Amino acid sequence: WQASLSMSLGSGQRSAAAADAKIVHGDNVVVVRGDLHGLSGRVKSIDEAEGTVLIEIEKEMAAALDFTDDVPVPVADLVKTFDIGSRVKVVGGMHQGQTGVVVITRVGDSGDHSAVLTLDAGGRRVEVLVRDLRTTREIVTSVEDLQGFRLY
Repeated sequence: WQASLSMSLGSGQRSAAAADAKIVHGDNVVVVRGDLHGLSGRVKSIDEAEGTVLIEIEKEMAAALDFTDDVPVPVADLVKTFDIGSRVKVVGGMHQGQTGVVVITRVGDSGDHSAVLTLDAGGRRVEVLVRDLRTTREIVTSVEDLQGFRLY
């Protein structure tokens, strides 16, 4: 399945800017650039005018670093994170509309963050950029459920 993983990312997706990360309230994120590199937490609010996100730092990390307040971070410095076993829905790219479970997360040679999913419909493994994922409880069990298309 290794060959199909690299094909599913496509060359056009690899060069997308971090600003297209589709970060929303409640997402788990990690800082990948700047003075706060490595800091992780949950998105508390987004200031689109300033291009920043207010991060609620994980309690253990906040205590270790002596942070008492939430931290504003430029959205371009953030990447979504997903735990192994997280149920996700693909909201962009060639697998849009499908759901699955995260089995691997990784950083590519070009710095793109991706996750390998086992899809609910068919059990295939595909690799998707994390910017194209969101946490969900939904389960798509057949490709007939996808985007209103039917198979004949």
